Amino acid sequence: MVRMSEITQEVFAALPEAVQGAYEQQGDVFVSVDSLKLAALKGKLDSAYSERDEFKGRLTTQEQAESDKIAAADKAAYERAVKENDFESQNKILNEKLADAEKRSGETELKYQERLKSIADDKKKVVISELSQSATGSKRAAMKRLLKDYVSVDPETGDETYLNDDGSASTLNRDQFMESLPENEIFKSLIQASIATTGGGQSNGSIGTNGVGLARSTMSSEQKAEYIKKHGQESYLKLKK
Repeated sequence: MVRMSEITQEVFAALPEAVQGAYEQQGDVFVSVDSLKLAALKGKLDSAYSERDEFKGRLTTQEQAESDKIAAADKAAYERAVKENDFESQNKILNEKLADAEKRSGETELKYQERLKSIADDKKKVVISELSQSATGSKRAAMKRLLKDYVSVDPETGDETYLNDDGSASTLNRDQFMESLPENEIFKSLIQASIATTGGGQSNGSIGTNGVGLARSTMSSEQKAEYIKKHGQESYLKLKK
């Protein structure tokens, strides 16, 4: 059977001399020089791949053998120390094993802490996204950026802590913190007008649903007591005087 890279003598004889130079006789047929070069290159590559695989196999075997050798030596050294009542050597070997175990445990703990932090960060994003809904649409991105410094989530417990302007922890829960934002000079300009004017602007002087907008000086003692009961002393103190 004649392959595509081979031609018979009759075909070769009919070729122009310039084309005949691209073929080389192999027995009864003529084979293109390019196909011969390609076959040679393929042979070299196959050989290189074979040598590489063989080397990797030897390397894996050597590494395993070396690891087994070290483990056997450690075991023999410890057994010898026990037999000879060499407590110093026994203690040294055990401490080395303990240090190795602690190192591996530390690596596992690190990954565990990283996972918890990731979960806490995701929860913080959700909280900030919810709080930022009180901002006007065009200012919502700025609101999110500012809130990052006011919201903290414990990676271990998932508990939320809302911070004061100075970075200290407040006693406010999420609802109370949200209610305090319209009176905070940093957030006031970002809050929706409908939220910022709720409360003291009502005609009957009631503290309303959240008391936002009220001045402490305009509240009756009954209103103050009602507000503190609903929102807490710290929230009351945040109201303007």
